[in-house]
Amino acid sequence: MCRLALQSSDWISVDTWEVSQEGWTRTLKVLEHFRAFFNDRDTESSPGEAVKPTESTGREEQVGVRLLCGGDLLESFAKPGLWEDEDIRKIVGDFGLVVIGRSSSNPEKFIYDHDIVYENRRNIHIATEWFSNDVSSTKVRNAVRRGESIKYVVQDSVIDYIAQKRLYREK
Repeated sequence: MCRLALQSSDWISVDTWEVSQEGWTRTLKVLEHFRAFFNDRDTESSPGEAVKPTESTGREEQVGVRLLCGGDLLESFAKPGLWEDEDIRKIVGDFGLVVIGRSSSNPEKFIYDHDIVYENRRNIHIATEWFSNDVSSTKVRNAVRRGESIKYVVQDSVIDYIAQKRLYREK
């Protein structure tokens, strides 16, 4: 589905590592995998010279890996039993976040209200949306499950794939 959605992109690629894992994979493990993938010369899955010397210093620079998420995912850090505190601490502290606001979320308030997130607030970038876009995977799945149209929300090839695989229908 992601490959179909990105057919017209010449700068975004799809990696299948996470979906090739047995069962559900914790977000922290995914971030750790990609940090190793981009920065460890000895990593088997690394595409060669992922770490390159900079022209100005000649030193190796590490590729920064961040979790890109919507404000709704950020706020899910407060849901009891959903995230482990140590995972939140490492995700925000060791990796950092790029948060896209949603009309139903208030990332600034959440950051202030959540102690672990607040401690690491310097590692959080809130992306300014100049054009409001409240599309989310949750809303797309809900619309499909309810028999509502998602035309013009996702690409036609993705709509066809969802219909063909009968995804997101009631069980």
